[in-house]
Amino acid sequence: MVNQIDIFIEQAGLHSSIQGLGRLGYQNQGIPISGSLDHSAHQLANRLVGNPDHYPLIEITLLGPKLQIKGSGQMALAGAVFEVYKNGAPISFYETIPFEGETEIVFKKLLSGCRAYLAIGGEWKIPEWLGSKSLAPFQSKALTPASLLYKGQSIQIDATPYVRKRKLPPDQYPVFNTPAIIPVLPGPEMERMDRSTVAQFFSNVYQLSNSSNRMGARLLPRLTKYQANTKLISTGVIPGTIQITNEGQAIVLQADAQTIGGYPRIGILSREGLDQMAQLKPGDAFRFIFEI
Repeated sequence: MVNQIDIFIEQAGLHSSIQGLGRLGYQNQGIPISGSLDHSAHQLANRLVGNPDHYPLIEITLLGPKLQIKGSGQMALAGAVFEVYKNGAPISFYETIPFEGETEIVFKKLLSGCRAYLAIGGEWKIPEWLGSKSLAPFQSKALTPASLLYKGQSIQIDATPYVRKRKLPPDQYPVFNTPAIIPVLPGPEMERMDRSTVAQFFSNVYQLSNSSNRMGARLLPRLTKYQANTKLISTGVIPGTIQITNEGQAIVLQADAQTIGGYPRIGILSREGLDQMAQLKPGDAFRFIFEI
């Protein structure tokens, strides 16, 4: 008999969603990859409960949810560090945590980072779209109706057998320092840009604009030395592409980004760089360094 876990969403938090590692194979049709913004934290949380890396989990941004759980299983937290309480007692990140019976999980103060990941051992029983349970960035209510958490929602998980307790050594915990230093690979149009623009791009200390979202991280200040190129033909873009708008604003495309863009691509981030960007919140400082 399958051990079922029932999760009731008492409070959803700011933008808590179900995310996998992306919806690959449909970008030629204009469908974004989507999925978790911080892949390393996503994979780590799943490994701590014995799930495959790609299994869905809850991505929690800035303000966490309040959950009521019925059933027995294991959970784990990774990524941004919150104060989190299990039945009123604080619990730790980066380790396997058992639960049974009726369990209340409450996220309180955010201590560092921006996005946390809550994994539960088992298979999430929610609808897929194009092979993924990740929240669709458009028409989400129609395409992935259960993937954006909402107050009063119920979710079922078919629990998997327990794994032996796993714990990440403290010296391996991610550190979310600011100003963060993020390596950048050269983009296709970097060589066409004026040297003063490229120099300013790497000398600026940036902050995330409040208008940033899962599609793109908009950076401030803008590049004052940039001269717009309006003759570019739209070309393919992927998460990690850094575009420069006509107004000189750098935008780092993220998981929900479009698949074609017409702005010059000054650089591109590696997967590690994207994970770093995922843990920056509006106002956090960072800068780029050139990586060959």
